[in-house]
Amino acid sequence: MLLSLPVILDQIEALQLEALESCSHDTKKLLLEISIEKTQLLKNSPLASRFRVSPALQDTHAVGSRIQIIREILGLTEAELARKLNTYSDHISDWECGISEPPASMVIPLANCLKCDLMWLLTGEPVAVARES
Repeated sequence: MLLSLPVILDQIEALQLEALESCSHDTKKLLLEISIEKTQLLKNSPLASRFRVSPALQDTHAVGSRIQIIREILGLTEAELARKLNTYSDHISDWECGISEPPASMVIPLANCLKCDLMWLLTGEPVAVARES
């Protein structure tokens, strides 16, 4: 199954908007806003509908990849995330590298720490993001 570039950009935009809502640092907030604008420009580009990306090349289908993406968007180190979860940074590294997966008891606290949708974290399926008008 190939994913279209607009679908991937929708997923990126959803992550950016979630990160923006939780961002308190002015510089990071400004960078996220610029990033969102660039994503929207790409998404609205006439060329966007011509591109398809293979999931094998995308590699965000693994839980570990999604953990790493969100952790980096939030500006957290592996050690900082581990501290919030009351675990070791080696575990975070193992999850992100695909050596192991988070235990069931850690999934909800992990989604809460990463400020992301639990189902997206587990499945990678895009989530609907409510936008204020």
